[in-house]
Amino acid sequence: LASDCHSGSAPTGKKRAGSVGFSNIRGIVCEHVRRRSKTYTYYKAAVVVDAFCISSRPKADLAWALDALIVITDIRHRIAAGSQGSETFEDRVRKAVRETLHE
Repeated sequence: LASDCHSGSAPTGKKRAGSVGFSNIRGIVCEHVRRRSKTYTYYKAAVVVDAFCISSRPKADLAWALDALIVITDIRHRIAAGSQGSETFEDRVRKAVRETLHE
């Protein structure tokens, strides 16, 4: 799975010793962390809505990151779908998270 990543800059939040890159899957960020003499690969899902970044926590399991990507992509779509209404951005985010996690 580590070969699915290629180097580049990506928003990762915390800085850790290692390299960060994009995976070949849109919305999945890959991070290589070196601890002692071993290198570990972590994946996380990330999407952006109106300069607001939503991301999952890093996990070693790519399948988990893909599941998280499905959830946060649904949240992103719900936020964007409500942009024509009178709700504020913050209200749309709260509503989208609540509705998505309720399902």
